[in-house]
Amino acid sequence: MTWLRRIGAVALTLAAIAGVLSVVLAVAVQAGTLRLLVVTSGSMTPTICQGDALVSHRVAASDLGVGDVVTVPQADGSLVTHRIIAVAPADDADPQARTLTLQGDANSIPDSATYTVSTAWVPAVRLPQGGAIVDTFRDPVVLVPAGIAMLALFALTFIPAAKHDDRAPAGPEAAPDEEPHTDEASQGT
Repeated sequence: MTWLRRIGAVALTLAAIAGVLSVVLAVAVQAGTLRLLVVTSGSMTPTICQGDALVSHRVAASDLGVGDVVTVPQADGSLVTHRIIAVAPADDADPQARTLTLQGDANSIPDSATYTVSTAWVPAVRLPQGGAIVDTFRDPVVLVPAGIAMLALFALTFIPAAKHDDRAPAGPEAAPDEEPHTDEASQGT
């Protein structure tokens, strides 16, 4: 039974680590430090594939260079993730702003529009085909029960483990330090 407890302890530890990482990621996303993106097209194949999830961090446009992969807003508000092929100072009041020319790795020509930005999202972690998992956990029908389950697992870590001594015999001989009980009246004195 010891191996079963060890497996349970490992599973509980892994679940606790996943829970802590999930909370840290959620707080970082809400704080605007990180952004979780799901890739919806194959324009960056083979570097980034459709269905991948990206954990991206914000970088000042002045720190970007040719060859960097960035995610920036398009004119319609949607996001595009492509590689920078040219960077130029923006004709903007913001000295940090840059005008970026982008092109998808799978595209034969640059994007038709340029993007003037003061910051961009740069992928830090790529999770191959992780987009389905991200989309699933964004659904409140999944997120709420999963959160409750993580809290329950966290609470379980505070329950002390039962102490068992498998070497000690069970029954009346379990306490050898006690003197046997005798009734003086029954000894005939």
